[in-house]
Order: sequence, then structure tokens, then C-alpha cells
Amino acid sequence: MMRFRVIKLVGIFSLFVTAVFLYTFSEFVPGTSSYFTKLFQERSTKENHMSTRNQIQLIQANEQLIIFITSAPFYTSRRLSIRQTWLSLLVSNSVARRRSNIRTLMKNPSNSPSNLVIHYWFVCGHDTNVDVEFVVRNESAVYGDILRLNYTESYSLLAFKTMSSLWLASVMDVRFIVKVDDDVYLHVPKMIWWLKTSSLPEKLYAGAVQDGVELKVIRNPKHKWFVSEQFLNDTLFPPYCNGPFYILSKSTLLELLKVSLNEGLTPFPLEDAYIGILAKRVGIAPLQLNGKHVLIAGPWVGIGLEDKKLHDFFALGHGLSTERMFKLHARFTN
Repeated sequence: MMRFRVIKLVGIFSLFVTAVFLYTFSEFVPGTSSYFTKLFQERSTKENHMSTRNQIQLIQANEQLIIFITSAPFYTSRRLSIRQTWLSLLVSNSVARRRSNIRTLMKNPSNSPSNLVIHYWFVCGHDTNVDVEFVVRNESAVYGDILRLNYTESYSLLAFKTMSSLWLASVMDVRFIVKVDDDVYLHVPKMIWWLKTSSLPEKLYAGAVQDGVELKVIRNPKHKWFVSEQFLNDTLFPPYCNGPFYILSKSTLLELLKVSLNEGLTPFPLEDAYIGILAKRVGIAPLQLNGKHVLIAGPWVGIGLEDKKLHDFFALGHGLSTERMFKLHARFTN
């Protein structure tokens, strides 16, 4: 009886997460409300899962990549700076596919004959300030690249934001999923070159790996990164990729989502550590990129580095101001 109740609760949670994703996505994409309502009903039956997954593919191509840019409603300036800096590299070397945030690269970084399609979304919730909401709605109407989740923005819900994004990626025919914050500079062509030319594990989970003393679970309720024992009993986190930037392969993504449901793992505020716990449960070790291809080192990253050395990296920053974003962009493009 107890096992039946657990299975029932997991099933309810699965449908809840799916419903949140479908409702949110239908609100963002005009004219899809009834379609996604039907889609949710189909997802509720196991036998229709695969056919549903095929129906929701947004675009057909040999290879696809999706970039989720974590943002908040009031960070309009950050989103604008990204569109004018590292996203502009993508736009200027690609052609729009159906929507402005789906691009086909005109120049494949590895000279492969296959098509390479990139999706990107700014992911954010809602704000209690009506003026902020008005600005974001207008911004979304102009750029068409904001995925809004149906909740009020809160740091404590970062894991929910990330997991909602991953659910979207799970029903898309993508090969890699990138999660990046809106205060990080991402050189997309360099990252794609690395993905295509490196010897990578099939189950990829890569970024700036946290280890050592940084893995200690903080129990002080006044601390920003406090984690209650009700969420996690362990005293140390397993190694995990720092939240400002990491890459997942589709096979890794599916494993993480599966274990999060099957084992009833409740998300807690530290989104990156939560992903690391899921990865450990399925036996996937994070791949260290920090200092090699990634430099997650604070708002003054890159200062003092020669341009030649700077070009070794494709993800830099964390806490970058819009001014620093433009300065890094100028160094890369020059």
C-alpha cells in the first residue's frame, strides 16, 4: 500500500511538472493553447508518450542545440546587452527558422555538411511590479525569445526554473542543452567547435566543477545558501557544475529527469548542487572545463589576460555588468 502511494505521488508530481511546462509554453507561443492542452492529455498516458514527443519537435534538422539563458524580469538591460553582444555573433552568421530565436548556422564550425540548428530562450518568471511586467511583455513581443514560467520570480525557485527548462528540452530533438546565466559571456561558435571536435562522453555533464570545501552543505538558516535537512541529509554535496554555465547531452538530461521523478527527489534552492545530486544518482561524473575552456571567475574575468589566452575560452564571467559584457565582446570580435 505504501509503495502504491509513493508511485501515485510521483505520478501526480510528473503530471504537475508537465502541466506547468505546457501551460507556460502555450502562453508564450500564440495560438497554441488548445494544442498543448490536447498534448498534455496525451502525455498522461504512457502508450502515447513517444508519439507526443515526436509531435512537439519544433524543427527538423540533423543536429540541434538549445541554449537556456536564465534571467529575471527586471534584468532587461542584461538581455539587451546579450542580444547586442554574443547573441549577435549567432544572428549574423545564421538565418532565422520560423521564429527569431531558432537559427540555422550558415557556417558550420567543423565544416560538417549537416545542418546545425540553435534554439535560444531567455527564461524568467513573473514580477509583482506591474511596470516591470509591462516592459517584459513588450520586450517579448518585439524579440520573441523570452520563455516565461508561470510563477513569481524568486531565488529559492531556481531549481524549479532549471527543471522546467529541462522538461522543455526533453521533448525536443536536440543533441546538447546549454544552461547559462544572463551575466556570463558565451562565445557560441567557439563552444560549438569544441562540442564537434572534442572526444566527449555520450552522457555529457560539463562546466566549472565545484569540489573541495565548496561542497560543504550550509546549515545556517541566515545564509543565502542554507539547505535544510529536510531537503538533504548529507553534510557534503557531490561534485557539481557551477550554476552560471554548464552543458548537458540529451542522454544525460533524460537520465536526470528520470531519476528526479522515480526517486522523488525534492528540488532545493541550490539549483546547481541539485543537478549534481541527480547526476551522482545515475553515475554521471561532471567534466571539469574551468580554466580550460570555461572561466567562471567573477565580474572582472579576463582583465590581465592577453587576447590570445582569452580566446581559449568560450564561457566567461559570472556577475558581468553590461559594460564588461561589451568590453569582452569587443576583445573577441577584434
